[in-house]
Amino acid sequence: KRQHHYEDIAGFKDILLAEPERFARAFASHLLRYALGRELTAVDTPSINQIVERSARDGYRLRTVLREVILSPSFRN
Repeated sequence: KRQHHYEDIAGFKDILLAEPERFARAFASHLLRYALGRELTAVDTPSINQIVERSARDGYRLRTVLREVILSPSFRN
């Protein structure tokens, strides 16, 4: 994984925009962990992959990530 350094909030934003898939995966993982109330396991990996893939098709919109977390097999089961 690449490490980034930034000086201010604008630099931080540029880093997030440079790696949207990485940010979406981390965000979706944290959100799903919170929604499930437990740590994620290998069983949750397909759900995370699906969330990231579907959100990528919609430009990584927050609404899409939230919807996909709620519709994920991990959350629904």
